[in-house]
Amino acid sequence: MNEIPDIYGCPLWADFTEDELSDLISGTRYTVISYKKGDIIVTQGDICKYLYILAKGSVRTEMFTEEGGTVTIANIPSPHPLASAFLFADNNRFPVDVIAEEDCAVMRIPKDEVLRMFTLYPKFLSRYIAFNSNITNFLSSKLQLMTIRTIKGKLAWYLCSLIPKTSTATTRNIIVKPDMNQTELARFFGVARPSLARTISEMERDNLIKTGREGFTIINVTALKESIQTS
Repeated sequence: MNEIPDIYGCPLWADFTEDELSDLISGTRYTVISYKKGDIIVTQGDICKYLYILAKGSVRTEMFTEEGGTVTIANIPSPHPLASAFLFADNNRFPVDVIAEEDCAVMRIPKDEVLRMFTLYPKFLSRYIAFNSNITNFLSSKLQLMTIRTIKGKLAWYLCSLIPKTSTATTRNIIVKPDMNQTELARFFGVARPSLARTISEMERDNLIKTGREGFTIINVTALKESIQTS
């Protein structure tokens, strides 16, 4: 039996106590595989035979664009499932490359074991369904981003998504803090980092945003939202 990895914070068992999770995992067949930074954990098109749980480290997921480049879909920290929605799909192939951003450990649970866990632990089945439903919402947002053609429009869309719900269109000087640096944002948008840097400078000159140590300050919410539509 493998040593049980540190996966207590994984959203698939957010409602479990430590004892319940220990019982669940201790009776389950699984393997834990280690990867070095830069390793490809899975390749786009690989068949998904396991439930993958990122137990240590962080990864990014990428897919190819029509132009032959790559775009980052998500940056994923541990502990977190990887492409769990595709395990039971008719076309159960990974839609993305999964690349280690740092040294990682990945727990792999066979599909038949996951089905057994559903039967024994209905709470796990409920969390699995809820998690994959939330992922669908995320992918819908990502698809919307990919339809925006310009870098200015993509950045405006992203910054607007970070605005607190309590803010209004007339609120000014809203500080938002991205969860990615410029290099990661460029990958997320599928653009070159220098091009993103130029766009940020242009938007500062247009008095839409201001950059600082705390993040981005949105000077004019209405104008920023309009730049999504007109870009």
